[in-house]
Amino acid sequence: MYAYASKGERKYPYYVCRNAQQKGWAVCPSKSLAARTIEEAVLGRVRAARSGLCDRSEWEQMDRTRQVEVIQGIVERVGYDGSARQVSIRFRPLELPAVAQEAQA
Repeated sequence: MYAYASKGERKYPYYVCRNAQQKGWAVCPSKSLAARTIEEAVLGRVRAARSGLCDRSEWEQMDRTRQVEVIQGIVERVGYDGSARQVSIRFRPLELPAVAQEAQA
Protein backbone atom coordinates (compact mmCIF):
# COMPACT_ATOMS: atom_id res chain seq x y z
CA MET A 1 0.00 0.00 0.00
CA TYR A 2 1.37 3.40 -1.00
CA ALA A 3 1.73 6.04 1.72
CA TYR A 4 3.96 8.94 2.60
CA ALA A 5 5.29 10.75 5.60
CA SER A 6 5.95 14.44 5.52
CA LYS A 7 8.16 16.87 7.29
CA GLY A 8 7.47 20.47 6.50
CA GLU A 9 7.07 20.80 2.73
CA ARG A 10 8.90 17.57 1.95
CA LYS A 11 7.10 14.23 1.37
CA TYR A 12 8.75 10.84 1.88
CA PRO A 13 6.84 8.19 -0.12
CA TYR A 14 6.96 4.52 0.91
CA TYR A 15 5.06 1.27 0.59
CA VAL A 16 3.65 -0.51 3.63
CA CYS A 17 3.32 -4.28 3.97
CA ARG A 18 -0.36 -5.22 3.70
CA ASN A 19 0.11 -8.21 6.02
CA ALA A 20 1.66 -5.96 8.63
CA GLN A 21 -1.31 -3.63 8.42
CA GLN A 22 -3.86 -6.44 8.63
CA LYS A 23 -2.20 -8.91 11.01
CA GLY A 24 0.31 -6.82 12.93
CA TRP A 25 3.86 -5.67 12.38
CA ALA A 26 5.40 -8.91 13.68
CA VAL A 27 4.23 -10.91 10.61
CA CYS A 28 6.18 -8.87 8.08
CA PRO A 29 10.00 -8.75 7.89
CA SER A 30 9.88 -5.56 5.79
CA LYS A 31 7.26 -3.36 7.33
CA SER A 32 7.84 -0.54 4.85
CA LEU A 33 10.04 0.19 1.85
CA ALA A 34 11.11 3.47 0.34
CA ALA A 35 8.95 4.02 -2.75
CA ARG A 36 11.92 4.90 -4.92
CA THR A 37 13.67 1.60 -4.17
CA ILE A 38 10.75 -0.65 -5.06
CA GLU A 39 9.61 1.46 -8.01
CA GLU A 40 13.07 1.40 -9.60
CA ALA A 41 13.23 -2.39 -9.17
CA VAL A 42 9.81 -2.80 -10.78
CA LEU A 43 10.62 -0.43 -13.62
CA GLY A 44 13.88 -2.27 -14.31
CA ARG A 45 12.04 -5.59 -14.50
CA VAL A 46 9.35 -4.09 -16.75
CA ARG A 47 11.99 -2.75 -19.12
CA ALA A 48 13.76 -6.12 -19.20
CA ALA A 49 10.56 -8.11 -19.80
CA ARG A 50 8.85 -5.73 -22.19
CA SER A 51 11.57 -4.07 -24.21
CA GLY A 52 10.46 -0.94 -25.98
CA LEU A 53 8.01 -0.03 -23.23
CA CYS A 54 8.86 2.65 -20.70
CA ASP A 55 11.72 4.26 -22.62
CA ARG A 56 13.91 6.03 -20.05
CA SER A 57 13.74 9.53 -21.54
CA GLU A 58 10.01 9.29 -22.21
CA TRP A 59 9.45 7.93 -18.68
CA GLU A 60 11.31 10.80 -17.04
CA GLN A 61 9.14 13.33 -18.85
CA MET A 62 5.89 11.79 -17.55
CA ASP A 63 4.31 13.10 -14.38
CA ARG A 64 3.76 10.62 -11.54
CA THR A 65 0.08 10.13 -12.36
CA ARG A 66 0.90 9.06 -15.92
CA GLN A 67 3.74 6.80 -14.73
CA VAL A 68 1.33 5.02 -12.38
CA GLU A 69 -1.20 4.59 -15.22
CA VAL A 70 1.44 3.10 -17.51
CA ILE A 71 2.66 0.62 -14.90
CA GLN A 72 -0.89 -0.36 -13.92
CA GLY A 73 -1.57 -1.11 -17.58
CA ILE A 74 1.42 -3.47 -17.75
CA VAL A 75 1.63 -4.96 -14.24
CA GLU A 76 -1.14 -6.91 -12.56
CA ARG A 77 0.56 -7.43 -9.19
CA VAL A 78 3.84 -6.63 -7.43
CA GLY A 79 4.97 -8.68 -4.47
CA TYR A 80 7.96 -8.28 -2.21
CA ASP A 81 9.52 -11.05 -0.15
CA GLY A 82 11.13 -9.18 2.73
CA SER A 83 13.11 -12.22 3.93
CA ALA A 84 14.68 -12.87 0.53
CA ARG A 85 14.58 -9.18 -0.44
CA GLN A 86 13.12 -10.09 -3.84
CA VAL A 87 10.48 -8.44 -5.98
CA SER A 88 8.00 -10.60 -7.88
CA ILE A 89 5.89 -9.21 -10.69
CA ARG A 90 2.82 -10.64 -12.39
CA PHE A 91 2.39 -8.98 -15.78
CA ARG A 92 -0.91 -8.42 -17.51
CA PRO A 93 -1.30 -10.41 -20.74
CA LEU A 94 -0.08 -8.58 -23.82
CA GLU A 95 -2.93 -7.30 -25.93
CA LEU A 96 -2.99 -8.63 -29.44
CA PRO A 97 -3.07 -6.13 -32.30
CA ALA A 98 -6.54 -5.74 -33.85
CA VAL A 99 -5.49 -7.74 -36.94
CA ALA A 100 -4.47 -10.72 -34.82
CA GLN A 101 -7.69 -10.51 -32.80
CA GLU A 102 -9.75 -10.58 -36.01
CA ALA A 103 -7.80 -13.61 -37.24
CA GLN A 104 -8.67 -15.47 -34.03
CA ALA A 105 -12.41 -14.74 -34.36
